[in-house]
Amino acid sequence: GSFAVESVAAFAWNGWQASSGISGNLGLEYARILNSIFISARQLATYYWQRQGRVPMKDDEFQKHLAEMQRHEGVFWDSLEEEDEIREKLKAVQDQLDSITRPCFDEPMKTYSIFTKQWFKKS
Repeated sequence: GSFAVESVAAFAWNGWQASSGISGNLGLEYARILNSIFISARQLATYYWQRQGRVPMKDDEFQKHLAEMQRHEGVFWDSLEEEDEIREKLKAVQDQLDSITRPCFDEPMKTYSIFTKQWFKKS
């Protein structure tokens, strides 16, 4: 079920997280995002696409079917809207990672100051 998929995603992420010394719930959020992609894939393949045009539905049922199917398809096909759900979630995780790892890339002393510092006083 979805637990197995989330466990696999969380395991891979948490392994990287542990080896990188990063703590927090980023692994869980990443697993949820990945899990939502797998759930949509399974729903489209096993339910929505199989019913499309094969199962008789009333107009309101068909409209609901289309709306839900399009929501799942939206996980895969970025409509280039500003508020794409998966893109926004992944950007939030990326922003958190950037803020966590930013200190690793900051120079403790700028190279310019090392090379321009007067180390010995002239007498």
